[in-house]
Amino acid sequence: MSRETSKARARRAAEGYYHTVFVGKGVDIGCGNDPVTPDCIRFDREQGDAQELKGITTSSLDWVYSSHTLEHLEDPQAALRRWWDCLKVGGKMLIAVPDED
Repeated sequence: MSRETSKARARRAAEGYYHTVFVGKGVDIGCGNDPVTPDCIRFDREQGDAQELKGITTSSLDWVYSSHTLEHLEDPQAALRRWWDCLKVGGKMLIAVPDED
């Protein structure tokens, strides 16, 4: 396990993400045992298909976070549409994907 979220935790804290993005009810998609916050909804393979997010209702979240998951999905565009639908008006989405370089 690469623990990508833990690797970036100090930088994200310094940049203020924990006070601006990760506020309220949110989901960490693909977190495994490395969630971005201790109280977020953890959504990984055990919970189902990340493109569908079954069990999470439309307009129910303040934030959506995913680190190094989107690039593994069969239809990333469908996933992004679904993830966006889960956000409340004014909600925030933060997605980390690998850089080709």
